[in-house]
Amino acid sequence: MSPSASDMRIASAPCSFGVDEVVADDAWMPAPDEMLDWMLGIGYAGTELGAPGYLGTGAEARARLERRGLALVGAFLPQHLSRADRAPADREWLREQVTHLRAASPEGSHPFAVLCEAVDEPDRLRWSGQIARHPETWLDAGRHRTLVDNLHRAGELVASLGLRAVIHPHAGTYIETDAEIERLMEALDPSIVGLCLDTGHFRYGGADPAQRVRDYASALHHVHIK
Repeated sequence: MSPSASDMRIASAPCSFGVDEVVADDAWMPAPDEMLDWMLGIGYAGTELGAPGYLGTGAEARARLERRGLALVGAFLPQHLSRADRAPADREWLREQVTHLRAASPEGSHPFAVLCEAVDEPDRLRWSGQIARHPETWLDAGRHRTLVDNLHRAGELVASLGLRAVIHPHAGTYIETDAEIERLMEALDPSIVGLCLDTGHFRYGGADPAQRVRDYASALHHVHIK
């Protein structure tokens, strides 16, 4: 039986309230308690973690969420998946962040490690939104294999720490266009890493989010609605 609308619980994320996803000390960001109170007042049932450290240590973050009855649904964790030389450092950072995510989770929360290709490649940032017309920015077969392998290894690490991983195709990365998403999904083992379908980023990259929900249903574990 499909869940009814009354069974659905909708979460938000600090980035929807002006909080950077990777920088925790931007002076323009709202304070964490203020942001969570806004989120609760609007009627959301949970949140993603936000930038590392934004909600405090694992125990502090958990206490903040438990006081408000908010669930923890995930954390955004970019990795340099297509760069073999960056993998050891990225994986150690991922271990630290997933350990923090677990410690911040209130009882009953089952958050995702929301993996993403790094948003710092100059050629992809320069031509984001026009990638289909710039084949010089596409990954060759070797780097694509590296990306998929590093993604699977990251997913295995997350699973070893007791959580589940999903991959978030994202504007400004090597997984932006519909063709790049399809190429990844053809190589992805969904038993190791599921899909986070972000309707805004999929649309930005030229994909039809509604169609891709149907196409990738068996791998779809997490949805961001924009």
